[in-house]
Amino acid sequence: MSDQLYTPYGFRDILFDEAAALGWIQEKLRSVFARFGYRHVETPLVEYLDVFSAERGSVAPRDMYKFIDREGDLLVLRPDMTPALARMVSLYFREADLPIRVTSSGSTFRYNSRYSAKQRQLRQTGIELYGHASSFEDAEVLCAAVHSLKALNLSDHRITIGHARLVSDLMQALKVPADQQDEWSREIESKNVFSLEQKDMQCAFTEDQAKMLSLVTEAGDRSLLTEGYDLAKRLQAEELAKDFGWLLEVDYYLQAYQVQEDVLFDPGMKPELTYYTGVIFKGYVLGAAEPVLDGGRYDALLYQVGSSFDAVGFGFYEDRLLEAVKAQKIVTEQEAFTLVTGADPGQVIRTADCLREKGELVMAIPGLDQQQAEHYAATHQCARIVMTGQEGQVEA
Repeated sequence: MSDQLYTPYGFRDILFDEAAALGWIQEKLRSVFARFGYRHVETPLVEYLDVFSAERGSVAPRDMYKFIDREGDLLVLRPDMTPALARMVSLYFREADLPIRVTSSGSTFRYNSRYSAKQRQLRQTGIELYGHASSFEDAEVLCAAVHSLKALNLSDHRITIGHARLVSDLMQALKVPADQQDEWSREIESKNVFSLEQKDMQCAFTEDQAKMLSLVTEAGDRSLLTEGYDLAKRLQAEELAKDFGWLLEVDYYLQAYQVQEDVLFDPGMKPELTYYTGVIFKGYVLGAAEPVLDGGRYDALLYQVGSSFDAVGFGFYEDRLLEAVKAQKIVTEQEAFTLVTGADPGQVIRTADCLREKGELVMAIPGLDQQQAEHYAATHQCARIVMTGQEGQVEA
């Protein structure tokens, strides 16, 4: 069989049941987003390469699908939703329009093999809030993420929250040499306590410095943030104290939203994409091998495309949500069809049209006997069968 009958590496077909489940997931998410005031927009699948330039901290150029059009312009298949939406918002909106709440769905395309099953097409649905940087906005977006996971009936879900600058500000506070900071950051993110304890002894840190280094390898609730803030103040690390202070403000609003039980603070988190400037977060659920969502605050990205807006948002990975829905055996709402069949094609058509006018979803197939109809109905999502005949019609 020709290789052309298969999908390219990293891409796959989506058949009936999965397509219906993905549609159900999208509908549930959009319903939650609408309740928070987010309106749907779309950006093109193809963008100029400059929208995702390395200076803007997006996906590395080697991981993009690039091509040249007839005019000689370098284009890409959209590798990241966030810069594309930032371009759109900076083009069509002004300061007087703030705050702007948008939701979007679509695919991104990346060569990067770090993603699950080496997928190169990532289906995403998410929200972006453009306004003026505030912990209130961060909390709203996080609350929408929590309610989205609940709307999908996913159990054992948790969103971990950090700050994009916290680890680098810690490096400055501890006076870690620049050429060693990447190594330290990796060990903090991976929570390699043994290695960090060795570094602590080698550097002869003070008690407060050692406590701070240990604290960023932990995850917890507000008490962890309070301890970090107090330690930063004692260390006279003002930027680090600001990071912890911001997360404390976010937690205050999350408590007002009554979703604090669904989140966990992880001061040692680091963003994968460098355009994040503030709060960052990832969502995890039972049954998905990788995070089902990620997001954060990315104010600097908007400035680079000529806008004075600040922004925070996130994207759900639909395929990972589908993985979790399957693993947790969640029943998704799917359309139920009526199968109409019989010996007379004309009567099948008339009966099918009559049912369609009443709002039913109908599959019309003349010539099936009872056994054939039952087999077809069982494999094609037909909740009932209508058999037509000269003496009238019989519903099975």
